[in-house]
Amino acid sequence: MSPNGISKVVEPKDGRLSLPHEYMPGLPAKHLNTPVEVTPSPKEKAAGRFNDANIKLFLSGVHRDGVVVLKNVIDPDHLDVINDFMVEDTKKELSKEKSLQELRSREHPARPSADSLEILL
Repeated sequence: MSPNGISKVVEPKDGRLSLPHEYMPGLPAKHLNTPVEVTPSPKEKAAGRFNDANIKLFLSGVHRDGVVVLKNVIDPDHLDVINDFMVEDTKKELSKEKSLQELRSREHPARPSADSLEILL
């Protein structure tokens, strides 16, 4: 089924859908297994907001594929700051999980195995 919901529409073998009656002409053909890519225009970047057409394309991609690639949205100069934050956040989350596992192991000690039961008998 094509993105416009009409069955019996053959998607192109390569490239993007471009038929005038298609729901989203910028959507890549599904059989290519290519996620939708949304790139803001200079005007959108200056406004800090996507236009309606790109929002529609984004939502269609998320609905169809569950993922969308946003291109040229994050300033490369900010990547180190973002990475540092994510590394620290990951460390915190991993320590929480480790603490939770330790708490569970104290509350529910490991059960004796069948081998250790034979020794007791």
